[in-house]
Amino acid sequence: MAEGFEFNIADVAALLPLTIRRRTGASMDVDCFYDDCNGARRGKLNINFAKNCYKCNYCGKHGGMLDLYADYLNISRSEAYREISEALNCGRIQEIRRKQPKVELVPQSPSVDYEQRHQTYAMMSQLLTLSKAHKEHLMSRGLSAADIEEYGYKSTPVYGFQVLTKKLIDMGCKVEGIPGFYKTKTGEWTVNFSSFCSGILVPYLSVNRKIQGYQIRLDKPIIEERAAPSVTDIETADGSNVMKDGKVKETKYIWFSSVNKNYGASSGSPISFVGNPGDEVVYFTEGAIKAHVAHKLSGKSFLATAGTGSLGEAPRTLNELKALGTRIVVEAYDADKHMNDKVMKDSLKLKEIIKSCQLMHTSAEWPYIEYGDGKNTKGVDDYLVYVEMLKKQKSDMGGV
Repeated sequence: MAEGFEFNIADVAALLPLTIRRRTGASMDVDCFYDDCNGARRGKLNINFAKNCYKCNYCGKHGGMLDLYADYLNISRSEAYREISEALNCGRIQEIRRKQPKVELVPQSPSVDYEQRHQTYAMMSQLLTLSKAHKEHLMSRGLSAADIEEYGYKSTPVYGFQVLTKKLIDMGCKVEGIPGFYKTKTGEWTVNFSSFCSGILVPYLSVNRKIQGYQIRLDKPIIEERAAPSVTDIETADGSNVMKDGKVKETKYIWFSSVNKNYGASSGSPISFVGNPGDEVVYFTEGAIKAHVAHKLSGKSFLATAGTGSLGEAPRTLNELKALGTRIVVEAYDADKHMNDKVMKDSLKLKEIIKSCQLMHTSAEWPYIEYGDGKNTKGVDDYLVYVEMLKKQKSDMGGV
């Protein structure tokens, strides 16, 4: 039970007609019911049974048991408590619990801080390789072979997960509390890779080039029409796209995480940095690969979140850069942000964070252009690639 209450958030959720998309022993994902969430991100509101709280990963709304009930019915918290108590104390609590899937909380390891993660991740990186196909993809984005090697991109392994973990332990690496590692049913440590989640390991580097975490750019994006049981234990980054019919969504990126696994750990939402920590001007965008490509093409320093709203670490990172000489932060979210209410809201939130750090704020704007072979200038990296293409064309024409 939640402290001070005779009921928990699972009991409260069962009283509401929520649309459940996925459910595990530790949490469930439901459709967000907040009006300003626009309903586009189905299954984005996560209800955490262990912590007795909820959060929508799209609009950011969050709260506890009483907030869930009160906000759904648009009533006060005191009214919510009274109604919940009346419903559950009238004998319904046992009936509700009989109908609910059993809540079996999976023990979790507290995530260690970003500094402690680096040793294990750096050692793991040395034991992994990058496939030819993944290297070619990164080069097609605008990175050179030297850029790719320097930054530390790797391919997820397809077998030998426990062997890999044992090697790391034998090398003196900590795995408990490191996102991505967990214990099997027999008590052995292993790593959360699988053929289902194969792809490119994209490092999220700190200002001092320590590996804080990884995203996986999936070889096969997760396509969901309704519930997808196979993605239950995946910690998604904000890389989902809702298709035009509003029924199918595509997730291209997930965190390398072991959340909801036995003694696993959550990745959190680290912010990646690439460039010169002493630069007066730093650009702020979404996606570590995008930031890396933009840096190589422009020479500018970039910060990157996993999603436009993943700003929890922004104050810490901005203050760190400020101490090193940064004075101006340029928001460089995608060119179509003016057509996306959610991104515009996140942009305003970022602006307030920048101001709170006593840094100057401005926004980068560029035209959205569609050109050959389905290419466009949506992202800052896309636009810089387009500019480089125009420069090359002009050079090939003798500067005419």
